[in-house]
Amino acid sequence: MNEPSCAGRLEVGLAADGRLRWAAVDLTAVVEDARRRLDLAPVPAMAFGRCAAAATMLLRLAEKTPRRLEIDVRGDGPVGRVLVEARSDGGIRGLVGDVHATGSAGADDYRVGPAVGKGLLRVRRVEEGGGAYESQVELVTGEIGTDVAHYLEQSEQRQSAVLVGVLARPSGIASAGGLILEALPGASERLLGEVEQRLGGLESISRLLGRVG
Repeated sequence: MNEPSCAGRLEVGLAADGRLRWAAVDLTAVVEDARRRLDLAPVPAMAFGRCAAAATMLLRLAEKTPRRLEIDVRGDGPVGRVLVEARSDGGIRGLVGDVHATGSAGADDYRVGPAVGKGLLRVRRVEEGGGAYESQVELVTGEIGTDVAHYLEQSEQRQSAVLVGVLARPSGIASAGGLILEALPGASERLLGEVEQRLGGLESISRLLGRVG
């Protein structure tokens, strides 16, 4: 697997009086580095970047931080496979099945879901002592964020909102990153409903990162 040289910016915290936990990451430089190293077309770059953002945040939000965490997406679409590994030392590496796959136009220039297709999402954690744990779920949309949220609910019984995005331009990656908002014990249905409503009113995470950057 090819390995980008920098790890981006990651922040974590609590909200709503400790009833919500969040992680946010900006991987713009990492995904741009991967795009150049792997010669990624826009759609594969977006799929890689979304998986990288999700893996980085899941690694940090784990109750016991593993040595590394892998997200492995295998679909029947043109992209084929996206494998990303995030390490506790900040390193990120990965691969894409078809680096030149194309996709259809969408809100962020291209849609990832149709290019990923139907298949499986696998998450594998490798602990410091060498032990490993993995689980997999069926892809829901192929857009990665929804699929990771589905994984967290089905495999780890964690109710979360997962927003990941990459804004690809002809000149390169304009922004890439994500946000995970996780409900902790004590979070009411009313609070979760309010959070869902507010997140639904946001523009895409990639465009938000582009404004901040």
